[in-house]
Amino acid sequence: LPLKKGEKVALFGKSAIDYVKGGGGSGDVYTKYIRNICEGMRIKAEEGKVSLFEPLNDFYAKHVAKEREWIDQEGPIARDFVNNQIPRTDSVRRDLERTEVNFKYQVSEPAVPEELMKQAASEADTAIIVIGRFSGEGWDRSNRKDVRDFYLSAEENCLMEQVTSLFGKVVVVLNVGGMIDTEWFKNNDKISAALLAWQGGIEGGLATAD
Repeated sequence: LPLKKGEKVALFGKSAIDYVKGGGGSGDVYTKYIRNICEGMRIKAEEGKVSLFEPLNDFYAKHVAKEREWIDQEGPIARDFVNNQIPRTDSVRRDLERTEVNFKYQVSEPAVPEELMKQAASEADTAIIVIGRFSGEGWDRSNRKDVRDFYLSAEENCLMEQVTSLFGKVVVVLNVGGMIDTEWFKNNDKISAALLAWQGGIEGGLATAD
């Protein structure tokens, strides 16, 4: 970092789309819009500063939209789901011990199809992996390695391994509002830069791109 003018970028991670603007519960604020990191990078592309590998953005956008639709439909009965009164849906992975408010904000990290991953590596110069974490009182920052919170999830670890094996230049962006483990990039020579983007409010995606 900073990216060179015109550099072609591949954005990885559902959090490039599913941006966390701030905290939950009493820390939340209703807003007219939220500009995510992908949208912020698209503005930079329109300005001629970078170029984006769009097929990857489309893949993540469809995934997030599909799961958000499911969550919105099932939200009122989330507590029953968490209490294991409703059968788990295989396509949407959830930890059943979490609270209703936490459940509402969780979108799974999808596996990128192999062909799409290879196409991104062949057409883009730099990979940017966005890792997001929602925050809420009383349930965030678990140290259980099977829960997507303080540590990377199995899906996120797999994504890191795939991307670092295919790209020579890898950047990590942390869309987080509290502590998470950083050993995975601190000790990885294949990840050359990390940006702590925090949770930047409604224009956080554009601020991160800047």
